[in-house]
Amino acid sequence: MSTSFRGVGAGPAPLVEAQASFAPESVSVGQARAFVVSALGLAGGTASTVALLTSELASNAVLHARTRFTITVERFADHVRVGVGDTHRGLPVFRGRQASDLDSGRGLVVVHGLARRWGMQVDGDGKEVWFEVALPAE
Repeated sequence: MSTSFRGVGAGPAPLVEAQASFAPESVSVGQARAFVVSALGLAGGTASTVALLTSELASNAVLHARTRFTITVERFADHVRVGVGDTHRGLPVFRGRQASDLDSGRGLVVVHGLARRWGMQVDGDGKEVWFEVALPAE
């Protein structure tokens, strides 16, 4: 795992931004989960939700992309954004309710149900699947 971290000023830019790279191994899923919660300084139910969603996307990267993957986290005043990028250009398939009868493929259903927003994008180096979770009002 390699990491970078920097604090950023207030405004439309993230308050916190961090990134780490992981090997395509099952042990990396837990490492990614711990990295995200720690980097964002989360606790309680929000930490649990973000950890679960990170696990789903990191597991997809390990199982399907089978390439190194990068986790990018951003904390804003009212939400967090987590992106999982890899160098495999194939996009995951959101199967919706059909996934409940399958042995796998339910990860995006979980993300869809718990995230405020989520999506995916392809660029020249691969793809990123991301989600946002609202932060509780202080």
